[in-house]
Amino acid sequence: MRLREEFKLYANLRPALTVVPGGRFDNIDLVVVRENLEGLYIGHEHYVQIDDDPHAVAMATGINTRAGCRRILEFAFEHSIATGRKKITVVHKANIMKALTGIFKETAEAMYEAKYKGRSSSRP
Repeated sequence: MRLREEFKLYANLRPALTVVPGGRFDNIDLVVVRENLEGLYIGHEHYVQIDDDPHAVAMATGINTRAGCRRILEFAFEHSIATGRKKITVVHKANIMKALTGIFKETAEAMYEAKYKGRSSSRP
C-alpha cells in the first residue's frame, strides 16, 4: 500500500484470457481496472469494544472523491478505446453503499454522456 501511495499507482490492470480453449469458460478476453488508492483501500479502520472484548466490532471507512472517480474512469475509458474494446461495465454497490459507490456510478454515467458516448458500443 505504501508503494501505491508513494507512486500514486491508482490503476490496477488485471487482464483475463482463456489459456486452454474448450473448457467451461471459453473465449474469455476481459480487463478489470481496479482503483488502488480510494474506496476501502484508504485504510481507516478501528475496533469497537463491547464489554470485555476489545475487538468485538470491526469498522472500516471508505473514501471516494469525485476527482479520484474521474481519474480511474478516464483511465478505463481511454484504455478501452486504445485497445479496441467495445464494452465497458462499471461495477459498483450503489444500491447498498449509496454515497460511497454512488458517487462512482454517477461520475461514470456523466463522463460517458459528456465524453465517451459513441466512442464505445455499450453504455456503462
